[in-house]
Amino acid sequence: MKLLTEMSEREFFALVGRRPGMYVTKATFEKMAAFLTGYDQHALRHGGDGLAGWREWLAARRGGRGSNLIWPALVLHLAFPDGWDPDRTLSPEEDEQAIRTLFGRLDEFAAEREAAQVTAPRTPPPCDPDPVKLEDLVQLRRARDLMDRDYAQPLDVPALARAAHMSPGHFSRSFRAAYGETPYGYLMTRRIERAKALLRRGDLSVTEVCFAVGCTSLGSFSSRFTELVGESPSAYRARSHEPGAAIPACVAKIYTRPVRNGPPPPTGTGDDDGADSNG
Repeated sequence: MKLLTEMSEREFFALVGRRPGMYVTKATFEKMAAFLTGYDQHALRHGGDGLAGWREWLAARRGGRGSNLIWPALVLHLAFPDGWDPDRTLSPEEDEQAIRTLFGRLDEFAAEREAAQVTAPRTPPPCDPDPVKLEDLVQLRRARDLMDRDYAQPLDVPALARAAHMSPGHFSRSFRAAYGETPYGYLMTRRIERAKALLRRGDLSVTEVCFAVGCTSLGSFSSRFTELVGESPSAYRARSHEPGAAIPACVAKIYTRPVRNGPPPPTGTGDDDGADSNG
C-alpha cells in the first residue's frame, strides 16, 4: 500500500471511505464530516487543494438548489432525496447510507477534478492583482483570530488593522484577497454563528442576543441573520432545537455555521471595508 504522502487526494479519500475506523472512533456521518473539514483546513494551509470546489460541485448535482448550504447538508440531501430532519440524530442505517453517499460522491468529485487538472493545468491568472505575501498572511491570521475570540467587542477595521500591523486600506484589501470576504463580513458571520447558539438555548430574547454578540443595531442584525441563515432570528428561536441538544458543540458548529449565499454586496450596502463593524 502507498504511503499517505504518496497518495493523491482521491486515493486518500478512498482509503478513508474503506477504513473510516482508522481515522475516527465509531464512524458516523457527523464525525466523518468533521474529520474531512479538518483535513480540508489543513490541506489549504499547506498548499493543497483540500475540498476546494466540493460544496459548489454538490450544489450543481442538485441543480443549483441549496447553494447557500454547507457541504454536509448538501450530502444529506443527496443521500435522502425525500427529505431528512436536521434536528434529529441519524439512525445507524441512515448513518451508513449517508457515509456511502459521502464517499461515493467524493470519489466522483475527486476524479473530475483530477481529469480537469490533467487537461487544463492550473496556472496563475495573467494579471494577478498583488498576491498576498506569506508574512502578511501571518498578520492577517492574528486579526482573524481576534475576531474569532473577541467578536462581541466593538471591533472596526482600524482596530483590526492595528492588530495586523497594517494600514486600514492595505489590511482590508489583503484580508479580502486571502479569505474571499471583507473583514466586516467575516466578523458578522462569526457573530451570527454565536447568535444561533444563543437562540437555540431559548433563554434570551432576540434583542438580548443581538447585543450579546456585539451588534448595536437590531435591524442590521436581523437583516444579516436572515441573509445568512435563511430565516429570521425570531423564527429560528421559535422552532424546536431539542433533538440536536445531544450533539457535541464542535460537531453542531459544522452543521449550523452560516454560509453567505453569493458574493458580498457591493460597496455602500453595509459591507464596506470602511464601515463601522459593530453591526
